[in-house]
Amino acid sequence: MFRRACDIAATDGGDQWVRSVGIAAGLSLLSVHIFGLLDAVALGTKVGIFQWLACGLVLAAWRLQKPGPMAV
Repeated sequence: MFRRACDIAATDGGDQWVRSVGIAAGLSLLSVHIFGLLDAVALGTKVGIFQWLACGLVLAAWRLQKPGPMAV
């Protein structure tokens, strides 16, 4: 997921809104992982659905920014 978020951040051109959403979702994933490493309470048990939503946003934004025909 982080690699896809980095790909979105490095992309020139394309839809700026899609790029912003992809970067924000990637940063959200990074913050959840850092919090999980530093906190004694497992964050995934409380807000796990938001982590999965962020993963989906990263993949969707990466797919929209990728050149070429889109798979249906």
